[in-house]
Amino acid sequence: MKKLKTIILSIVTVLALGLVLVPQPVGAVDTGFGTCDTTNSTSTICTGAKNDTLNPFLQTGVRVMFFIVGALAVIMIIYSGIQYVISAGDSGKVAKAKNTLTYSIVGLVIAFLAYAIVNWILGQLQNGGTGK
Repeated sequence: MKKLKTIILSIVTVLALGLVLVPQPVGAVDTGFGTCDTTNSTSTICTGAKNDTLNPFLQTGVRVMFFIVGALAVIMIIYSGIQYVISAGDSGKVAKAKNTLTYSIVGLVIAFLAYAIVNWILGQLQNGGTGK
């Protein structure tokens, strides 16, 4: 049982560090207003505005919320470990610590699934629902 706890805590720690250390692409921001070429004095050629300016904001918001949920889950896992250590063999406190650990891991799994679902939906919206 102790080995299983160590493995679970190691996996959660690696995943939490992976969230913090994942590099984000940096580049120019498209304002969505389009660009126009006015080099010809008789006409103006515009490429048009993009309508998908909401997706980057949603993706950023989802990433921030996922980071917060992940950090809270790791904090609760550490807290449950401290509860378990200082329980001094009291079965009620041990059960409370185990429940806290279980619910923290369940919350983390649900957060991962929610992140995957939201990113899939945003990808579908960005591709126009074509599945590409």
